[in-house]
Amino acid sequence: MFEDFLSKVAPIASLKIGSTLNPKNIKEGSDVYFECNIRANPKLNKLTWFHEKEQLHHNVTAGVVLSDHSLVLQSITRESAGGYTCMAANVEGRAKSNVVNLEVMSYDLSRLYCSRGFLPRIHSEVPKSIRYAAVAPVCKHVLNSGGGWRQQNATPPPFNMPEEVHGALKHETISLVCEVEASPTNVTFHWTFNSSGDLSDIPSTKYTNEGTTSRLNYTPLTDMDYGVLGCWASNAVGHSKQPCLYQVIAAGRPYPLQNCTTYNLNGSWVRISCVEGYDGGLPQKFVAIVGKRRLESTNPYWEFQMLKPAKVALYAVNAKGSSEPYSIEVVLKGVAKFTVAGRILPPRGIHYLWTGGTRVEISFAGESTSSVDMSPILIGLGGTATGLGLIVTGVLMALWRRHAATPAKPKPPQQPSIATFAGKGEEEDGNPDLIPTTALTNHLTGGRRHRGHYDKNKINLGDKGKEVVENIDDNNIVVQQFRAYAAELDAKHDRYERIFKINRDVGIESKRIIFLLHTIDKESKRNVVLDAAKSRLDNMAQTLFKDIADELNGQDAYQFHRAYRAGLEEYVEALTFHEYLQNGGMQDCTKLGRALTYHTTPDDSTEQIITRKVMVTPTDYILGIADLTGELMRKCINNLAIGDISSCYQTCNFVRKIYVAFLGYTSVAFSNEMNKKIFTLKQSLTKMEKACYTIKVRGSEIPKHMLADVAIAAAEEYTEDDEGYQAF
Repeated sequence: MFEDFLSKVAPIASLKIGSTLNPKNIKEGSDVYFECNIRANPKLNKLTWFHEKEQLHHNVTAGVVLSDHSLVLQSITRESAGGYTCMAANVEGRAKSNVVNLEVMSYDLSRLYCSRGFLPRIHSEVPKSIRYAAVAPVCKHVLNSGGGWRQQNATPPPFNMPEEVHGALKHETISLVCEVEASPTNVTFHWTFNSSGDLSDIPSTKYTNEGTTSRLNYTPLTDMDYGVLGCWASNAVGHSKQPCLYQVIAAGRPYPLQNCTTYNLNGSWVRISCVEGYDGGLPQKFVAIVGKRRLESTNPYWEFQMLKPAKVALYAVNAKGSSEPYSIEVVLKGVAKFTVAGRILPPRGIHYLWTGGTRVEISFAGESTSSVDMSPILIGLGGTATGLGLIVTGVLMALWRRHAATPAKPKPPQQPSIATFAGKGEEEDGNPDLIPTTALTNHLTGGRRHRGHYDKNKINLGDKGKEVVENIDDNNIVVQQFRAYAAELDAKHDRYERIFKINRDVGIESKRIIFLLHTIDKESKRNVVLDAAKSRLDNMAQTLFKDIADELNGQDAYQFHRAYRAGLEEYVEALTFHEYLQNGGMQDCTKLGRALTYHTTPDDSTEQIITRKVMVTPTDYILGIADLTGELMRKCINNLAIGDISSCYQTCNFVRKIYVAFLGYTSVAFSNEMNKKIFTLKQSLTKMEKACYTIKVRGSEIPKHMLADVAIAAAEEYTEDDEGYQAF
């Protein structure tokens, strides 16, 4: 009994990694196990495992399996690196084992410390409890972007997205520096160029390598030389999974500011706000020069203090230089001046509208300074309308004078009674064209109200107006012109309403076709659904759009463009969605224009063929493609529901190319609507990337029937406030 009492001791624990594993060559994705050897009497009543200072629990889904005295980690990631310990306990006490450090080889440094909640800078000291062995190259600016990202709450770096955007003029040389993090540091580089989907290699003579850095001097010569440059690196561990990307776009100096407005807030404080022009393809800032002061702003908006009136020069500035100045005269309270086309005129005491130039600026103290752009056509129409109005006024005045010169026929005197006047007052009440009976009553009773109505033989205003209308000459050229204008406006409004109704039918049918295309969930249904959608799209082109073309025949299409624009964008969305599902690409805009052009051959072969078409602008086509990305995002999630992971990755890459193309598109100045579309496009792309990232990392542990639910949950976690969009 005494010997049994002496043999009761607290546990002694010793931890080691699996004997079949090579601790120096453990790669991401492999399985690892630990064994905890324990000596204890009495037996253990508890065994606990720790990774660093965090306790581990049995979780097969997460790849953590606790079995007897063993710990198994399945499909390890870089987060699995670090120190592991086991702690044994019995009634006599508890003891902690030695620390065993797990080293993991990976291709991605950006996830090294994600589980710890931070991402170190390149020169940060790695904690002693976490070590890694060799690492394949990873872009250094990805690691250092924004101080890192948290895996739990933040969006992962997007796949293949350009990390840097560079603007360059033709024949201008720009220097691109590619720096990677790798171990070992003996790195080999090569560069590629991607333009319109064609990938080509850059000759090695164009760039220089030094350690983990490569420098490329690139000079665009033609429009085809603008695109995305990729920097690839490799070392003894392997190749970089993703290249460092640099987008080269056509860039130049920004356009001048427009429609600048000044406000004298109070006393000497002044506010100036402008509308920004095209930024030249590069980020721009805004500068106001007030005397010797230089005021910079990220928005075309300034508030500053002035002691006396002065001329202010406003600029937009980017990396390529500054725009032409926009000069504006700022006047403090108590002073009023007119500014016309940059010339200062003395105040007149009244408001003037200057139409001699294309830009009119009017400035008053305490009021806003506005800029009005007037085209010669608008000025001509205004002058014509003014002249016609003067002619009509002259004709009406002449008719009235002729009528007033005609002597009135004498009427026998009649003494009205009080009852008669009362009855008339009730009938005439509320008619402004008749003389109120109260005027006659006051006249008979000597009252002094309503002077000028004493002569009851004088024609009242209602009778005079009726007579003028009856005497209008229908053969008068002015009357005929105005009636022709009225008929033309009525016809235009009717035509607009007819086109708008067709536009509504186009939008409804396009949405139905999109819904039909989303029903493809089996390969056996694919061809049937695609053929049905194609037939309905062709039918729309030959019926609804043909009706629009008939309405536009012989008309100025731009006057009716807004009537069918929304439906056309929906049609482009449905058409490109069908084209992508069938051929993996998009239909060209010119092909769409040809499809909406109609030729009619007259019965007489000697007559010329009649051509009618629906005007499709590049902006219509681009806005329709921007809407397409939302449907592609839904299609990607639907494909995950049926276990088709590869097509979701393919769709994500396709949407990414669309987004890159939108970033480099500079032919059309982006409107408020275009900014909203790009904001939505970016959201759709980021949701797809987050879903793909989740499936890539956790796909092996998720059953196929749950892939869609997990992807949707990952996508819905993404929220972002785009300051550029919110500013509108």
